[in-house]
Amino acid sequence: MQIIVRAPNWLGDAIMALPVFAALRAAYPDASIVAAARENLRAVFTGAADEFLAVPRGAALLKNALTLRSRSIDLGVLLTNSFATAAWLFLTGTKRRVGYARDARGFLLTDAIKPTPEILAAHQADYYFALLKKIGGARENAPRLTVDDAAASEAAKFLAAKNLTAGDYAVIAPCSAFGAVKDWAIERYAAVAARLYAERQIPALFTGTAGQREMINAVAGAGVSNAAGELTLGGLFGVLRSAKFFLGGDSGAAHAAAALDVPAFVIFGITEPSRTRPLGGKVQLIGKGGLATPDLRSPVIQRAARQALDAITVEEVVEAIFNLIKN
Repeated sequence: MQIIVRAPNWLGDAIMALPVFAALRAAYPDASIVAAARENLRAVFTGAADEFLAVPRGAALLKNALTLRSRSIDLGVLLTNSFATAAWLFLTGTKRRVGYARDARGFLLTDAIKPTPEILAAHQADYYFALLKKIGGARENAPRLTVDDAAASEAAKFLAAKNLTAGDYAVIAPCSAFGAVKDWAIERYAAVAARLYAERQIPALFTGTAGQREMINAVAGAGVSNAAGELTLGGLFGVLRSAKFFLGGDSGAAHAAAALDVPAFVIFGITEPSRTRPLGGKVQLIGKGGLATPDLRSPVIQRAARQALDAITVEEVVEAIFNLIKN
């Protein structure tokens, strides 16, 4: 039996979808499971799927779908909500196609599930898992990431070059993909890092994209290393796995830390933790959060988000971290 799962396009969402893969593995132990997603998310599915399929964008998507027809795929699970991804799954010739009846795509699916208000209000991981109720699978409690040998080696070499010792440093991810509407001020993250180093001799490793490197350099002080743009996603997972703890906002990196069972302090401004909080036993939320499905492009929401984030003080975050360290 062949199963293909079209995974979400964002890092945090992809990690929240990992219990789906675990449930499918348990329900169909002899099946070959393919994770289909954007190439940049390949490392998320290490150990979760038998094969990773990079899904292209634009015109190449049609060719990609038609190429898959020769595989005679038995079951497809669509975790995305768009018409385009449903059309792609339909064109692959997959026999049974399970997904939510959204974006006028129900006719492309053999099992078009209408999302109830309860499903729409549930945590994102439960929203994904609800698709499996018709096809079986026991709910996994939390996502789990796997770090392969190549990623572990990359992380070890990187830490050695930065003179960082496993278990003795903090990882700080100050920026999310959505930008300022979700991000606590980077100067405040820098102030927390300064306190960590001055008072507890804990160095901080700031992560981010290559485009965020200069911004991090501008606020970096003693004990801060800048990893922005220097690691692959797998390498980032390896570095996170060895961290003393993680600090960041409602972002993909926070979900990665939780899925690696690393103590994580996660700052919430306007987004609602009941929908998107990282899942794990070592996650501590800072901030109350706000709306379940805010329009992050709305100027009104952006102003509210800024006020909520600014209300969270450096002292509040430092106190939460120091309480953990004492214990």
